[in-house]
Amino acid sequence: MAILALILTFAILISAIIVSNNTVSGHRLYRQTPLPTGVPKTFLSLIAVMFAIACVWQFAIDTLDDMRHPAFWISAFGADPILGDVFSTAEQYDMDLGMPTAEFRESDLLMIRNVSRCVATAL
Repeated sequence: MAILALILTFAILISAIIVSNNTVSGHRLYRQTPLPTGVPKTFLSLIAVMFAIACVWQFAIDTLDDMRHPAFWISAFGADPILGDVFSTAEQYDMDLGMPTAEFRESDLLMIRNVSRCVATAL
């Protein structure tokens, strides 16, 4: 989901720059007076970069969250011949492999809250 949001952000940024160039070119003083459009374009670019960084962090957090559950490791090591057989047999017979699930620590919750705030600010 984060990768899709990243691609969508860059598509919106490019379309906003194209639309703003077309809008400015329709002004009656377009070629006669220099119109400063650098600040809004820089602002749009900075927002897109901030949102892209937040999307990458969100993807990393989602991946780390998936690592807490045994299903992530079963799919990750399923290609290995020996571990794949162990995991597939355990899944077939609904056996518990004794893989504990982890809880979030205070620093993890702080990181998630900061990234969520960054995403909300960018939106």
